Amino acid sequence: MQNYFLKLEFFGGILTDLKTQEVWELNLDTAFYMFVYKYLKNKESVNIVLKEVLKKELLDISYEVFDFCNEYSCNYTLLDLQAEHSNDLVLVVKCVKAIYDACIIQDYFSFPNEVTIYPTTNCQLNCNFCFISDCAKGFENKLTLPDWKNIIKECVVNGTNSFSILGGEPFLYRDILGLLQEIDKNSIRATITTNGIYMSDDVFHFITNSEHLTPVYSIQALTEKNRDLMGISPKESISNLKKFIDVGKKCRINSVLLDQTFEEICEIIDFCVTNEIKRYSIGYYMETHNKIRCAEKNTLSNAKDWQLKINEYLEEKDYANKIAVRIEGCMLYSAYHEEFNENIIKTEYDRLSYGCECGNTKLEIMPNGDVFACIAFNGTQLKDNVQSYSGIKDLWNNSPMMSDFRKLKNMQVQKECLRCNLAIFCKGVCPYRKHKRTGSIFLGRDDACEVIL
Repeated sequence: MQNYFLKLEFFGGILTDLKTQEVWELNLDTAFYMFVYKYLKNKESVNIVLKEVLKKELLDISYEVFDFCNEYSCNYTLLDLQAEHSNDLVLVVKCVKAIYDACIIQDYFSFPNEVTIYPTTNCQLNCNFCFISDCAKGFENKLTLPDWKNIIKECVVNGTNSFSILGGEPFLYRDILGLLQEIDKNSIRATITTNGIYMSDDVFHFITNSEHLTPVYSIQALTEKNRDLMGISPKESISNLKKFIDVGKKCRINSVLLDQTFEEICEIIDFCVTNEIKRYSIGYYMETHNKIRCAEKNTLSNAKDWQLKINEYLEEKDYANKIAVRIEGCMLYSAYHEEFNENIIKTEYDRLSYGCECGNTKLEIMPNGDVFACIAFNGTQLKDNVQSYSGIKDLWNNSPMMSDFRKLKNMQVQKECLRCNLAIFCKGVCPYRKHKRTGSIFLGRDDACEVIL
């Protein structure tokens, strides 16, 4: 039985397979048809309700959506008025109309698609590329395990597609097993990123037996370059990773693009293929908090060049069907701007999901309850705190900080960007880099932008 989740949005609906993370965008009529049918179980009654709410006779419903969707949950309910137990269609119409009115005035996702959890910022290492600022390291763990469980439950109920567990080193969190058990119990996918120094036996066995949890190892090189960059021999991380490989557990490897040679990156790719690791992500380095940490400042064009070279290597080694290797990072699309056409954005979902995700699709939660629209801001005062609100949904909808980032996404584009074909979703590229340069997320363009206007 498939496990689906329907999120109603102002532009229609997002239907997500929580097992595969595949996403389908539904039009407004189809989304509301599925939502109301869940409660009424009667096509004739559903049509009556929708025609009253949408004020039109002909409904544009993709009935074939039911061919692959056997079961789904929804982030909106009618429980407050017990409408699903009523034969009074007037009452049902009233409930659905209220939900419809709330959806069409939104200019952001009803709830973040991905939530990143930082259960601790403590770490055994002091990597010279760490994106956590010194002031954030060693944050007091004000959020207890029951607090994290409540956050996880609320996120699942409201349509979060996945969790990412970061740090610090997550396995230093004393209640990490309880945190992982809560995520697994809710049948939602999560990655947990580790330096590979330590993992208790009970945590190892739990992750091994979970179909929802994926360990991700941070490894920068298989040579002693790794010790230069992370302060740890790669052998320590690999020996831990091998435990999962030996029992057939799917894992991933992450690197940060610093001053590794192309040969050192290829060596990791070869290791992944040999050990049937299907995904290797390489994040391009972004300087944060006024610290210059890497030997060579990376540019977006440089990241694009790396991806092209890696693609050639995968083809040469016949690895294309064996592993996915991606250079990842914010705003890489500006390096590919000449390959985009004006029709890249076809729907409101596209507009919000492309470009900067701040305030629109993601959320970052620190161990002291601080919330950031993007972790790059963790060394700034552009933050809020979950303990100041009744829950994540309250914060998501009512935080002044989140509102400011949404203004950035939806405001009139900067004058100098008007001629750019990416302007409909970009809004001046990275707000952190703009803030770092000007003191404001609203002023000017990101100086890292590759588009020549």
